[in-house]
Amino acid sequence: MTHTSQSTPGSGVERNGINPVPEAERRGTPRELFAVWFSWNVSILGISYGIYVFGLGLSVLQAIVAGVLGYAGSAFLVGVLAVGGPRTGLPTLTQTRFAFGFHGNKLPTLFAYLSNVGWKITIITLASTTGAGLFARLWPARFARPDGHSTTAAVLLWYVVVLAVTLVVAVFGHKVIIRVEKWIAGLTSVMTIVFIALILPNIRWSALGSTGHGSWGAFVGGAIMAMTMVGIGFLNYGGDFARYLPRCTRARGVIGWTAGGITLPVAVLLILGVLLVGSDAKLGAAAASDPIGALTALLPLWFFIPFSLVIVISRWWCAMRPPARRCGAGPAAPPTGSPGSRCSTTPTANRLSASYRRRCRPPSAGSIRRRASCTTSARRRGSCACAAARTSWSACC
Repeated sequence: MTHTSQSTPGSGVERNGINPVPEAERRGTPRELFAVWFSWNVSILGISYGIYVFGLGLSVLQAIVAGVLGYAGSAFLVGVLAVGGPRTGLPTLTQTRFAFGFHGNKLPTLFAYLSNVGWKITIITLASTTGAGLFARLWPARFARPDGHSTTAAVLLWYVVVLAVTLVVAVFGHKVIIRVEKWIAGLTSVMTIVFIALILPNIRWSALGSTGHGSWGAFVGGAIMAMTMVGIGFLNYGGDFARYLPRCTRARGVIGWTAGGITLPVAVLLILGVLLVGSDAKLGAAAASDPIGALTALLPLWFFIPFSLVIVISRWWCAMRPPARRCGAGPAAPPTGSPGSRCSTTPTANRLSASYRRRCRPPSAGSIRRRASCTTSARRRGSCACAAARTSWSACC
């Protein structure tokens, strides 16, 4: 069965699911990937990650080096996997069928799907508790308990609002997402810089050298922990935005901008977290259990209000990563073999875009190689000249 474009030009509704993104819809440069990954990772949670690494018994310097190495290594792996996006036009969890086969891909995809859903729930909950905390501080008589914490009703109210907005916006297309990502990346960057400037006076620099050095095993464990907290979690959808780039986009650009967008924000925040816990163990322990509550408590009210709103926006937008954007289940659900189409996975998507069903068989290994191959001279020209690369083929449903 020959597959045609699944998007409606000008509609703004994302219709591409596990199908290859058509050549006519490929656009942009690898530089756009930086804002996407940066906005997802510039989060106050990055400070608590530094506290966790330091908690393995490392010194301040060891924790910083181990964390940055772990972040950079895992982000590089995400960048490598992202290269498959432009080459095939497929989401990462559909590309894995080339290695595992149609049925063999179901088990790893199922685990990836469960992991993604759990992470979305966590992100939306963090956004909800932050918004509820803002209400509790502004209107304590209505939204705060006697101990000062937000009421359950306030958290539920914010949870419903954030979840509803996530479901509605999830159906909008890649072009809209990229445009908004640039604004959110800029906004979160400015607010994070101001936040760091306000937090730095709480670091007792004279106390940083009082901790002992950890063992070599603890150092390796810290690097592995940093890898699992950031980059490893992105591996199962590393190429989901890169697939919208032209087929012969240079691999080094995809790897570099992806890895840089992931590593830069989390590395800066990890260093801040290590410095905080290395100088004040009590503050570090509080931030490890409740990073948002413990760290925002140090902020003046004039900055606490806009910063809390930015946290809500950034956490909500983080929940809009590719698996959530594709109608709640994304590339992680259809590749398990379920017959439902991408836009039949949530009621909201059904109302905003036409649902479709189709069954097709996986392409042969030969057609995959012909489709993904580009000549060296074509790469220099920036376009695919291979006739075989332009042949129409169907992705496995």
